Amino acid sequence: MDKKKIGIFLKELRKEKGLTQDEFACAFSKSCFGDVGLVSNAAISKWERGESVPNIEDIQHLAYFYHVTIDEILNGERVVDTNFDEKYFFSNPRWYIDASKEINLCEIREKQELEIETRFKTLLKKMISVGLTLTENAEFDYLLENFYTVYTDDESDDATDFIKNLKFQIIRTVALMHNSLLDEKFWEVYKLFESHFMQTVKRDICDDIENAEEILRNRVRNLEVFEKDMLLAVIQVENVTNSYGIQDRKQAQFTGKLMKLYEKTYNRPYDEEQLTKNAIKLLIECGARLNPLLLGYQRDKVVKVDILDRLIELYNKFKKPIIIPVYEDQVYNFYEVDNTPANRKERGFDNTDEVLDETEYSDLERRLYNGERILEKVVPEWVGGKNEEEMIKYMWSVICDLSLKDYLSARDEKLTTELISQLNNLSLKEIRQIYFKRGQEA
Repeated sequence: MDKKKIGIFLKELRKEKGLTQDEFACAFSKSCFGDVGLVSNAAISKWERGESVPNIEDIQHLAYFYHVTIDEILNGERVVDTNFDEKYFFSNPRWYIDASKEINLCEIREKQELEIETRFKTLLKKMISVGLTLTENAEFDYLLENFYTVYTDDESDDATDFIKNLKFQIIRTVALMHNSLLDEKFWEVYKLFESHFMQTVKRDICDDIENAEEILRNRVRNLEVFEKDMLLAVIQVENVTNSYGIQDRKQAQFTGKLMKLYEKTYNRPYDEEQLTKNAIKLLIECGARLNPLLLGYQRDKVVKVDILDRLIELYNKFKKPIIIPVYEDQVYNFYEVDNTPANRKERGFDNTDEVLDETEYSDLERRLYNGERILEKVVPEWVGGKNEEEMIKYMWSVICDLSLKDYLSARDEKLTTELISQLNNLSLKEIRQIYFKRGQEA
């Protein structure tokens, strides 16, 4: 219970009624006790300065006099009853069903997503600096439950307990960083959350970037620096397509007529490479920068191979004769045929063009005859995701281990500027090779 906060609230309530402390003492005593002078000016002054708290009986009378609840007095603030389902209509996945055909659904969606992201960050910053009111707490909980994924080890099934534990984790993190700046505190806390809308930004960066709606640019600008950088880094493994910009997306998905639908919708040839370059340009214009720490890379990995198991695997796949049943004279006869790629494919045993490496097979046989059982083998390993979803998870794990200072110092302003200058001179393949390559690491 915050005595100072209660005192400030009581003072605000008195001023709302236009009463001095003397006038309030008289009116309050007469209204609640039927006699003037039962509550002194000195007592009221101590309440409002936060030096003391009214007893429970006085709190009950104060709630009656000011037309507020006891909880509101104890919490030192009014509770505003807000219909969050109405305010944040995105919580209903069918929000657009009854919308008029004249309404620009894309613009409405962009504005709602921007409002949600902006409000959530505002509340989070206030939570870690001065604290939230009861109404703001309720709003924060609503936004969290409906629009954010939380990265935490808490596996509580109860939503109330989960949010309570999460807030404790936030308070603990902030307390340990009491000498840090607000930006540094926010950096550490915000890494716990991922907006459900962050990736939709990239999907919206589609065709006519030169004439992109300002609301889309505002959404990109509103993202945190690492979120912008993540969207840019994803282009290492994925192109930007326009499947989300076409009205009949299902038709594009299931009939394979994406290009024709695009050309019909926008009256221009479909050029996925140019769409991706446009996305790179817009992201950088709105603050994204190349950060090698977010990019995937290839490294050598030492794995242990059981020589006998590997030989058996290779023999069964490439050397063991294939048995083919043939129906003859009303009975099945079984014949052996050579284990060739053509025979494997014909029998459905192998749908690839993989062939046996005879050198590997001979080497394994030699090692086995010499008494070896385990072979240490160096194989290439890709670190980082191979699609957008996997890469987002990988980048998030990298960011969680970095301080704000370390992350910002790794952003490459010079390389990003060079990328923009070369964007129209290079193919997308060349751009990836030069600017989206982290390099091999041990």
